[in-house]
Amino acid sequence: MFKKYLFLSSLLIFIFTGCEKINTGESFISKVSDKVRIESNLSYSIRSVNDWRCPKDMMCIHSGDVEVSLRFHQGLHNTDKVISLYTNGKNPIEIGGYTIKLLGVDPRPEADKTTSQAEFRINMMVLKN
Repeated sequence: MFKKYLFLSSLLIFIFTGCEKINTGESFISKVSDKVRIESNLSYSIRSVNDWRCPKDMMCIHSGDVEVSLRFHQGLHNTDKVISLYTNGKNPIEIGGYTIKLLGVDPRPEADKTTSQAEFRINMMVLKN
C-alpha cells in the first residue's frame, strides 16, 4: 500500500512540476515551452508562435496575424489547438468549460530581425464558462 501511495505522490509531483497555476479572469504572460495549469485535470503547453504581422518598421497593405500553437492536456487526452490574435473563430477558443483568450504577443516583428521562439511573450486570459 505504501509503495502505491509513494508512486502516486511521485507521479503527481512530476506532472505538476514546472506548471504555472493561473488565476482565471486575470491576464498573464507566458513564453514558448511554458506549461500552464488551469485546474487539476486541465493544463496546456505553448508549443510555438508563428508571426506574420507587418513589421513595426514597415508599412503594409495587410496587417497580418500571429498564431500560438497550444497542446491541451485533459486527463489522459491531449488536444492540439491554434489560437490566433486577429482571425475570427480562432480567438477566443473554448475547452473543458473554459474560454482562453489571446490578448497579445510581443515583440512585434522587425524587418531585418528574426525573433526566436524564446523571445516571444504571450499575453493570455482564461475565463471559466
